Amino acid sequence: MAGSLLAEPLPQRWAHSQGVAARAQSLAGILGDDAEVLWAAAMLHDIGYTPSLAETRFHPVDGARYLRGRSGRRRNPVSATTREVRS
Repeated sequence: MAGSLLAEPLPQRWAHSQGVAARAQSLAGILGDDAEVLWAAAMLHDIGYTPSLAETRFHPVDGARYLRGRSGRRRNPVSATTREVRS
């Protein structure tokens, strides 16, 4: 999901998100069950920069609104989209 939103319009931002996700993955051994959620959050943390999602021009809000709309959940939309991010 993050790749389809960031890779073409913002390749440097996409590379950054991949780096953050790799760093998050390196913590998997100590995080246990929470490792997947941290990885998904790392991959998705900058999707609000995507031009097609930028409504408020404040990327945390724009990204959260997008994820909430996809997950249908008000709280913790990242965990609701974890499986989708992996695919």
